[in-house]
Amino acid sequence: MAEATGIRVASVALCVRHLRESGLIESGAHGVNARSVTYVEVARLLIALLVTDKPSRASQATQDFGGMQINTACFFEETKNGLCSLWKESGIVNSLSFEDAVATVIRVFSEKHDTPEFEGAKLYDNVPLYLPQVEIGVEPESFCAFVRINKDLIRFDHAYRIDSEISKYPEFKAARGRYESQVKCTRLVDQDVVDDIASVMGPKT
Repeated sequence: MAEATGIRVASVALCVRHLRESGLIESGAHGVNARSVTYVEVARLLIALLVTDKPSRASQATQDFGGMQINTACFFEETKNGLCSLWKESGIVNSLSFEDAVATVIRVFSEKHDTPEFEGAKLYDNVPLYLPQVEIGVEPESFCAFVRINKDLIRFDHAYRIDSEISKYPEFKAARGRYESQVKCTRLVDQDVVDDIASVMGPKT
């Protein structure tokens, strides 16, 4: 993960430790008896690294953003119908949360890499690409996240954010307040990073 994202090994290791201590990544044996990491666990780590530069906030960031759901106002039927077979069959449009969607993207790149469907997805406006185009991103100050597949955007956030009476949802208000900033930024990884992460995942993780 450190090599794929360009983040220092020590910082990634600290994130893993905090996620493990909060039960978001399971503990287990080390060495030859170590269990395989799951796609959801890798997704949680990636989300933490995207949202915050502070390892001590990894668990909170993962829970705040990982549980976000598809925003139906920003998700149109054309998007679902426009996806190629690789992504339709993956079930990404039926993801229950942002972390599920991220895990699905990593799983597709890990398990479907050598399939005709994966090869057929390497197109953008009829231009052949080295990999299917994908972006996974977060917008901390807007308290939302997204997965972009070619031109199709699947946006994730909390249903409460569009309610004008935000005071009715103190937990959401507190969570949003953790990321308030005057600096507007989008933090994302693309298909190259996802491919690097997926390349070290086993086919049965």
